Amino acid sequence: MIVSTLTEAKGENGVRPNEFAELFGFRWNAELDIRSIKTHLSLHHLPCQSPEMVRIEFWVTMVAYNAIRTTAFGSVQIAGTKPREVSFFSCCQFGLAAWDAIDFKRGVEHRSHCVRNGQ
Repeated sequence: MIVSTLTEAKGENGVRPNEFAELFGFRWNAELDIRSIKTHLSLHHLPCQSPEMVRIEFWVTMVAYNAIRTTAFGSVQIAGTKPREVSFFSCCQFGLAAWDAIDFKRGVEHRSHCVRNGQ
């Protein structure tokens, strides 16, 4: 059973049960997104002192969240699945692992370049 503050059940502005269920699904996804942002991107606590820095930290976090979700969307397009079937936490782990692999490869390339050039 779902409880709502929507008071008009009939008429032109009324919400049919199937529409209400769809709206609830959208709301549920929004709640999950907010939880992911607060939990996995540490937005539940902002250590900044000034209002300006809090705003900057908030927007940087939003950019990071959208970058991760955009990457996930590209991945599910290739895999043929739905974006909501991939967890946000898994996307974060994959992204961090990919960055580590890139850094490792750059380090190996730099060391081999130094060896070749006698540095």
